[in-house]
Amino acid sequence: YNYIRYMSTETINICIPVFNEERNLENLYKELSEYVSSLSKKHDINFEIIFFDDGSTDDSRRIIESFRNAKLLFNHENKGLGNAIKELMLYTKSSEAIGMFKIDGDGQMDIKDIEKFLENNRYKKYDVIYGNRFHKKSNYKMPLLRRFGSSFFKLLMRLFSIKTSDPTNGFIYLSKKYVENSKIIGNYNAAQQILLDAKLRNLKTDEVDINLNVRSSGESFIGIKYPIIVTSNLIALYVYKKTVRTLIAPGIISLLIGLLILIYDVYLWATGVKEQIITDQILILFIIFGAQLSITGFLIEIFKGRSD
Repeated sequence: YNYIRYMSTETINICIPVFNEERNLENLYKELSEYVSSLSKKHDINFEIIFFDDGSTDDSRRIIESFRNAKLLFNHENKGLGNAIKELMLYTKSSEAIGMFKIDGDGQMDIKDIEKFLENNRYKKYDVIYGNRFHKKSNYKMPLLRRFGSSFFKLLMRLFSIKTSDPTNGFIYLSKKYVENSKIIGNYNAAQQILLDAKLRNLKTDEVDINLNVRSSGESFIGIKYPIIVTSNLIALYVYKKTVRTLIAPGIISLLIGLLILIYDVYLWATGVKEQIITDQILILFIIFGAQLSITGFLIEIFKGRSD
């Protein structure tokens, strides 16, 4: 059986993306399965534990297959954390679950913090809930380079009017409402995009204080390219969601400006002021630029309509 099941009408998926975590998986599963058994009784919620093995080259997949009360999804090749999260959201969307937790497979997260998301029915009041590692009582010491990255993303999120304490955190709860119409660009990571996606859809978000354990083995995938890729994906997501504002409207304005310049050039030519109709190169730039933006925007809108 894949469920930690009791007589309840609600199910929440606990989703764990994995890549080469063979040394951490057995302890994580043992602790998680024992804890959610008691949590199910206390909160009258069923929990389904789902691992997504993203093409691990070690024994991670074999180890997960030995777990009695866990479901395994997998890729044959590594496609990235973002892809794994999207696959887990798709699974949750098609299941009976009312939402999903996303936690990491490295054993760093304190799984007892799951209850903080459930207290006072918080998981029913908000569509997206993020863990916060930087609360006053936290002993977590983030490496300097990663702390700089976290501060960078906090500032970047503010440009989208999103206030968050820990934008790079991976301990997340997502409601069925969020999952059903989610949009994540690319396969690299999804943490910041989830926040932006929720903001653009006017969904309710919250955060809870969490604790972090010391990683016993393995290493993080985050490197110098992380902020570059994530920032470009955020921009792409914003453009995708706000196509009219970012592409179609500017494109039409550019075309109108080009048309006005063209009319003026024709007037000057007709009155004999100029010998040629088109003498201003900026006219061509406005028309080409406007046409490209508008066509791209309309194509994206058509694609979005078909996707829906």
